[in-house]
Amino acid sequence: MTALVEWRDDPSVVFSVRMRSGVWEVTRDQAFYGDYVRRRDAVTAAQTGAFALQAPGPSPYLEAPAVAGPGASSRPPLGTG
Repeated sequence: MTALVEWRDDPSVVFSVRMRSGVWEVTRDQAFYGDYVRRRDAVTAAQTGAFALQAPGPSPYLEAPAVAGPGASSRPPLGTG
C-alpha cells in the first residue's frame, strides 16, 4: 500500500482504497465507505473523506495500491511527487 495523505504517525482514522472483484473499494477504519468502477473516483472519495476530517479532531491516513489498473492515472499519487 502507498500512503497518499498522512498527517500523523499514529492516525486515528484510516481510509483505504483497494481493488476487489473488479471494483475499487473504499473503507474507513475497515468499514465499508463506497464502491467505485474507476480508481480515480475511489481515491477522490477517500481524499474527500480524509480532508473533511482535517479540521480539529481525528487525523486521517489514506492508503491505496501503487499498482496500475483500470482507471489508474499515470501521475504519481498525492504526496509522492
